[in-house]
Amino acid sequence: MKKMFVALMAVLLMASCGEKKEVKTPGDVMLMTANIIETAAAKIENAANVDDIIDVMAALKDETDEVSEKFGEIMNELDSLDENAAEELYAKETEALTAAFRKYHEVMMGKAELLENLTPEQEARFEQMLAE
Repeated sequence: MKKMFVALMAVLLMASCGEKKEVKTPGDVMLMTANIIETAAAKIENAANVDDIIDVMAALKDETDEVSEKFGEIMNELDSLDENAAEELYAKETEALTAAFRKYHEVMMGKAELLENLTPEQEARFEQMLAE
């Protein structure tokens, strides 16, 4: 399993070195966000301790904040659509984003025991990350 994960990461790394797809639609942003969340879920799943989890969560927050800042106008297009029309236009992307959130939630629930016993320093770091 570990070898398969390493191979998958190598493939993803090589793919990321290629030409970047231009973001043009809300669907593109949704897929980008789903990818960020899936990557964070995988890293949290492999985290050995609370500090590693907090590091991943901080990186996830930074990345999603960057996407929101960079592509906010594109996402406003989605807000202007009727909910049914948006679901029809971006069904695949909505499904991918929902699956990513579900996976992230499952992984976090699996790490709940680790997160129950934060040191005061970890708790302060966690709170600071959320406040930013």
